[in-house]
Amino acid sequence: MSDAVTVVACPFCEKQFRIQSKSLGVKLRCKGCEQVFTAETTQGPQSSKGKPASPSKPAPAEKKPEKPKLDEEDEGGAYGAVVEEEVPRCPNCVQKLESENQVICLNCGFNNRTRTLNRVKRIQHKGFTDYLKWYAYPIFCTIMVIITAALLILYYVRYRSWAIDNRAEDTIAWLLANQVSQIYIWVAALTVFWKCGKPAVVRFIIHPHPPEEEVFK
Repeated sequence: MSDAVTVVACPFCEKQFRIQSKSLGVKLRCKGCEQVFTAETTQGPQSSKGKPASPSKPAPAEKKPEKPKLDEEDEGGAYGAVVEEEVPRCPNCVQKLESENQVICLNCGFNNRTRTLNRVKRIQHKGFTDYLKWYAYPIFCTIMVIITAALLILYYVRYRSWAIDNRAEDTIAWLLANQVSQIYIWVAALTVFWKCGKPAVVRFIIHPHPPEEEVFK
């Protein structure tokens, strides 16, 4: 009569084996995971084919999703967020508009039709210091023109006749009486008249007032 057969299971990989009952308590090596374990009988009856019937395991109970706990200070809404009513707002300053058809925002001047920002301009008037700075440069230019004209007149009234009479004896007289020197004198005088006379005329006659600055709000 053959020995009784017992089914054991590997505690590591749960692979089942059939061994003789006399081998219970002996250490065995699992052919599936190569782990060593002590042979013990598995609980549960064997099936009609000699294989143990796997014990029916109860289905795990479905866990109901837990509701998020609100903080003591957040019972009224999500992190203190306040849901406001949907009202038309300005895309630029986010202020309320009187209606959806309002073109100009009265707060910032944004044009909802052309999508442009209309800035409010303010004119800054000039004072005494601004006028003094505006006229400083033309006054200097006028002084340079007067000095140049005075030197030119003095040369032709007094020093030209002296230079012609003494050009043979004096080097300075010869230079002043020379035709080339007179050309250089006139070129220098005309340059001063043009460079200094033009800004003086512009600021004294054409634009007598300093330009007003526009300040944007």
